[in-house]
Amino acid sequence: MTHRRRLVSLTVDLDELDCYRAIHGLGDGAGETPIYDRGVPRFAERLAREGVRATFFVVGRDAQRPERAARLRELAAAGHELSNHSLSHYYDLVRRNPAIVVAEVSGGRAAVADAVGVAPVGFRAPGYTLSADLVEILADLELTYDSSVLPSPAYFAARSAAIVGKALLGRRSRSLFGGFDLAFAPRRPYYLTWPPFRRRDERVGDRGGLRELPIAVLPWVRLPVIGTSLVLAGPAHAARLCRLLRNEFFVNLEFHGIDLCAPGDPGLASLAGHQPDATLPLARKQETLSAVIREFREAGAEFVTLAQAADLAFQKPLKS
Repeated sequence: MTHRRRLVSLTVDLDELDCYRAIHGLGDGAGETPIYDRGVPRFAERLAREGVRATFFVVGRDAQRPERAARLRELAAAGHELSNHSLSHYYDLVRRNPAIVVAEVSGGRAAVADAVGVAPVGFRAPGYTLSADLVEILADLELTYDSSVLPSPAYFAARSAAIVGKALLGRRSRSLFGGFDLAFAPRRPYYLTWPPFRRRDERVGDRGGLRELPIAVLPWVRLPVIGTSLVLAGPAHAARLCRLLRNEFFVNLEFHGIDLCAPGDPGLASLAGHQPDATLPLARKQETLSAVIREFREAGAEFVTLAQAADLAFQKPLKS
């Protein structure tokens, strides 16, 4: 008897505090780095305790700093995948000219490779945005996978409303308005074409090309199942949300480094009232992550990196 194999990838975007200040229009701040100083070590410790290897998306400019590169090497030594989150984390990357897009993708990859000794095979764009130019560039650079798509109308509607709200208060967000061209893209892995919502055969192993590994959303309602929504829900409710994904053959759970930062960490107080999870207790966040891992593990899921998923999720049939 063949048993259906279920794959779960836990991914962590390492956006430093300045990225959040840019989203909320809060200025440059004092240069605090709680993500690398506090969040990364906590993720490393918790994942080691749970026996899970994750995929960390690294902004290249951070990898170029010696103290942060040391953190990344520790993650790589523990068996985690280090992937490319662009060189500079421009939220408007898809609106920049192609030469800048090439520099951002190739520069991010080179920075991570220089820091850890292994070139990334995947990419995630800032702000869950793609464009025809970016997709073509990713394919030309022969990357294995992209994981930029969050197929959730609710997310893009909420983001657009937040941008308008901040503008009315006199604060300019660096986030992009819109993004609805991605909101109805397929929820399951597929070969990436443009436009992204053009449906192709899914899980077909005899086609080549760039593979898209979308971020998890709930069936039908397409509400995002990401770190922010999970830690806000708390351990018990987060586990219930994940239970709704038990029938998926592949789940891509996206967290951020800030999801294991504490209210007292340097710079976090500046996000109070702006970032909904900035004031949540650290213990609640840690317990939520463990509850999510436990929920999928009890369902028989196998935790894999995105590089592994890019191969396994496209095998036909997906078997144990």
